[in-house]
Amino acid sequence: MLLGLLLAAGPGFAQLTRLPAPATDEALPIDVRRVPADVVWGLETSLHRPRRGPLLVVDGRVLPDSANLPPAEDIIGLRELEPAEAVARFGSRASRGALLIETQKQPRAPRRPR
Repeated sequence: MLLGLLLAAGPGFAQLTRLPAPATDEALPIDVRRVPADVVWGLETSLHRPRRGPLLVVDGRVLPDSANLPPAEDIIGLRELEPAEAVARFGSRASRGALLIETQKQPRAPRRPR
């Protein structure tokens, strides 16, 4: 499956880039500090292997797998949670940490009338 995203990771950094497409003029780079290199494993989707990377959370909703990632052009922020903090927030399913993805198309909560 091609997601149209490239995640380059190394010691202490990661960069998420949208791959160029015929209708695309430029890539969208997003720098993330302190993302472990094994985050790349979390972006794999496999029916035969359990999740080996961090829990993926988009705008507060846990994704079952990377097939449901938002388009790269909608991503405005990434944040890594260390395993201890991730388990405190999301339970044991986040034992390998969590990658919080923020998009620009977040639904807004309806305002209550006063």
